[in-house]
Amino acid sequence: MKISLVRDTSVSSKNVGDFWIGEGVLHLMNSWADSRSIDVYYNSMDVYQRRDDDWFLSDNNSDMVVWCGTPHLNDTDLSKNFTSHFHAKLQSEKDKGKTLINAWAGFVCTDYNLDIDRQSKRIVSKFGKHISENYRKFDVNIARDAITKRVFDLCEIDSTQLVDCVSFVKDKYGVNKVNASYNVFTISGKLIDIHGSNMIKFIHEFIEMSNGRPVVVLAHTKDDFKRLLSIKFQLNNATLECITDPTSLVKFYAKAFMVASMRVHGSVVAASLGCCLTNIGIDTRSSIISYMGDFNCGLNRAHLTQPKPVDIKDLKSSDKEKFIELINKVTPQ
Repeated sequence: MKISLVRDTSVSSKNVGDFWIGEGVLHLMNSWADSRSIDVYYNSMDVYQRRDDDWFLSDNNSDMVVWCGTPHLNDTDLSKNFTSHFHAKLQSEKDKGKTLINAWAGFVCTDYNLDIDRQSKRIVSKFGKHISENYRKFDVNIARDAITKRVFDLCEIDSTQLVDCVSFVKDKYGVNKVNASYNVFTISGKLIDIHGSNMIKFIHEFIEMSNGRPVVVLAHTKDDFKRLLSIKFQLNNATLECITDPTSLVKFYAKAFMVASMRVHGSVVAASLGCCLTNIGIDTRSSIISYMGDFNCGLNRAHLTQPKPVDIKDLKSSDKEKFIELINKVTPQ
């Protein structure tokens, strides 16, 4: 079987989380293929560029098209990458008889309020028509969080919520937890200008919670690191680090005991490795973490909550089987 993966293909992406999404989906697709003992070959189309020659290859050399994650829209804007032109291309693939998989769709509200009913209705009031017109063509819709799942329900579109695909990246890379060497506080640099004082307070509280264990303040991107250096003098004895390589970053989290992360996919990787976790919520992407348990703490809170142990092995195993069942239902036996 030949599969087109519409994913972030660049390891130098501005957001390693987007690359991890594609890696997690790839791991799960391979698990499905192994369960069926079939050979699968992939061609990757960059989700942000989607050149004409990529579409040509997909048109003429694929049996299935898998759209891999990333936020499709938020409560104010439709992503410029996923307009009606993009959906028309996917509809053309569907019209050729190909199977379409919408893998880990995400609809985001830009404020930190995880009220599923309220936030899903906000999205539907703005984009319900767009969603109803463009998401019925998929043979499978997988929602990455409860708000996205409720949006699909309100639009009467069949969907399934599963644990975030990034939780499977450690398995794809063959990385397992090792003896803890440090604790990690992961920042989102763009918020320093907006919430810098609270972020610094949270970092100080995290250092106190660490009880002498070394603390690393971590940036996933070069831009985050530049902003981090601007507040270096306020971070006491914490070590500053920037890691942009996807595999190296997973290996780095594998050596952490406690993680407090402002980047939701950093939190997902930490959870998959069994670190003690606090996800610092800045918008409704934190609903991804809610599916795993009570590990969220809004950046608007007065104090950082103590990271708690996470064990999602059984959840991952169960949802992996659900994923395989979903793909089996829409592919020839």
